[in-house]
Amino acid sequence: MNNKPIQWRRLSFRIAVIYAVLGACWIFLSDKALLTFVRTPEAITQISMIKGWTYVLLTALVLYYLVSSDMKKLEESQKAVRESKDILDALLNAIPEAVFLLDLDMIIIAANKTLAQRLGKSIDELIGSKISALLPPEVAIRRKAYADEVIQTCKAVRFEDMRNNKFFDNSIHPIFDAEGQVAKLAILSLDITKRKQAEEAFKKLVVKAPIGIFIVQDRRIKIVNPGLQVITGYGEDELLAKESYSCIAPGFEKFVKENVSRMLKGLSSVPFEFPIINKNGEKKWVMESVAPIRHEGEPATVVYLMDISAYKGLEAQLLQTQKMEAVGTLAGGVAHDFNNILTAIMGNIGMAMLDKTIGPKVQKRLVQAELACHRAQALSQQLLTFAKGGAPIKKIVSIPKLLKETIGLTLSGSKSRCELSIPVDIWSVEADEGQINQVFNNLLINSDQSMPEGGIIKISAENIMVAAETDLPSARGKYVKLTFSDQGVGISSKNLPKIFDPYFSTKQRGSGLGLATVYSIVKNHSGYIQVESQVDVGTTFYLYLPAREAEVIIDEQSTGLIMGQGRVLVMDDEEMVRQILQDMLDYLGYEADFASDGSQALEKFVQAKAEGRPFAAVILDLTVPGGLGGKEAVKELLNIDRHVKAVVSSGYSDDPIMADFQKYGFCEVIAKPYKILELSKILQRVIVGRVN
Repeated sequence: MNNKPIQWRRLSFRIAVIYAVLGACWIFLSDKALLTFVRTPEAITQISMIKGWTYVLLTALVLYYLVSSDMKKLEESQKAVRESKDILDALLNAIPEAVFLLDLDMIIIAANKTLAQRLGKSIDELIGSKISALLPPEVAIRRKAYADEVIQTCKAVRFEDMRNNKFFDNSIHPIFDAEGQVAKLAILSLDITKRKQAEEAFKKLVVKAPIGIFIVQDRRIKIVNPGLQVITGYGEDELLAKESYSCIAPGFEKFVKENVSRMLKGLSSVPFEFPIINKNGEKKWVMESVAPIRHEGEPATVVYLMDISAYKGLEAQLLQTQKMEAVGTLAGGVAHDFNNILTAIMGNIGMAMLDKTIGPKVQKRLVQAELACHRAQALSQQLLTFAKGGAPIKKIVSIPKLLKETIGLTLSGSKSRCELSIPVDIWSVEADEGQINQVFNNLLINSDQSMPEGGIIKISAENIMVAAETDLPSARGKYVKLTFSDQGVGISSKNLPKIFDPYFSTKQRGSGLGLATVYSIVKNHSGYIQVESQVDVGTTFYLYLPAREAEVIIDEQSTGLIMGQGRVLVMDDEEMVRQILQDMLDYLGYEADFASDGSQALEKFVQAKAEGRPFAAVILDLTVPGGLGGKEAVKELLNIDRHVKAVVSSGYSDDPIMADFQKYGFCEVIAKPYKILELSKILQRVIVGRVN
């Protein structure tokens, strides 16, 4: 202990002073008293001897008291020092960092257990060792350089180094003597290997994260990951030069700031959405979440940004689907009622056209009125098909015949004209005639409108075989390939991928339903459609429809009406439909009876069977609001008579029962509105089993 000599000197000096003072006082006072009171020499000699022994005894007692008192204080002081040292050692050894003291010769003069364990030595072995002998040469050289810097600048330094595949966070602090000079160096060294490994793992995670992660401090972007570069389109240097709010779409900056503030204050933990503008000027929707952190010792914000543009697209599609379902429900109801009305109108027009007394002018007007009804029917069916994607009611269709009819109706009064190139051996297709008519009609209208001053629309057809190795996303087999080419304004490459999207249109008065309907119908027919276009050159659509190996159908209209006989039961909830069917059936030679719903139809069917006057055929309306419809009625009829010949009829031409009628027990199907010619052929097939 360094303070022992000082304490002993003080004690010795104290004893000497006390001894001298007491001795002087004793000698002076005792001699004075002896001379005053004692006169004989013998007495003086004896008393002097007693005085001397008394002095020795008293001084011994005083010295004993003084020495024992100081020794007790000294022992207490030493005990306190030992306790302080033990506490200090315990504190040093409890520190997870390696802590040690060096003198200016870089010799260890104190160390804790952490350093001893790290170096594989005891504390006693470390004391007195040069630090350079315990470290790798390159590490020792760096440590000496940092130590010299601390001695020269009188300021602490902090640095990291690595040895034996471990990372250490080190700091060297100066310890000053009484004159303010650096006398010793205190070194702290923390093993940060696990932290470094965690940081490295976190960096890899951040780098590979599919979201944008960046740190903002004082409105400036400080750190970015590759994910943010992908989302924004900007490089790292470009982002670091930007303010944090610079990419936000106009009108959303206030919204973002408010939400960021709420999250940082802990008032909200829900991520928020907003659009940004990327480097290419495109709008992207992102979802953002933020959290407070410290960056380089100062408050900062870490931002997590996810590109949700695709999800927004799906959300829009879902919303669009829901809208279409609503439109489909509305369209279905409208189409049902509209087709009932058209049935009455077209039926009456057809009956009027059969009147031999009318002149050619009236006949011509009736034909035009009938064509207008067909046009109205097509428009109703187009909305219904697009909105609800109804299953097609397929039959063998002649492509040349259907094309000629559609061209004549669609381009009537147009400045454009068609050039057809169709081989005589073109295959037939199994399709819904009304829906394919819509496809042809919409493609022709699209071409005609692209040529305001008129032009030539070239339509060609060819038989092709699709093999498995072709680029067409269609099943292998036989197809009829139809090509529609115009010389119109064309479609830009930017808009070309969108032309089949619902409500997309480049026309001021376009609805955006035409080509979307075409795509929907072709897809429902297991077909495929392609498009090519050049601005100011023209557009070409390629249509692939599955072919049917059957003979080309002869035009059925050339056969005329087919008369018949027998009793026919008609169930329909619309009075005007029943009235026109009464006239049609009477004209065709049938005896008709009518019911307004399925229950009434069942009663009449049972009654007629019981009377021995059964019905040769039954025509059932599929949908009867508030009553028994055709689907339920035919089940009951089959229970009564399994040979019943039932025809399903509906203004809901998209109903799946209409497309797969036989599955539900019907023999035939007839979609409203229909003409007397179609009715005559249906009844002939049902009752007799053949046409003609």
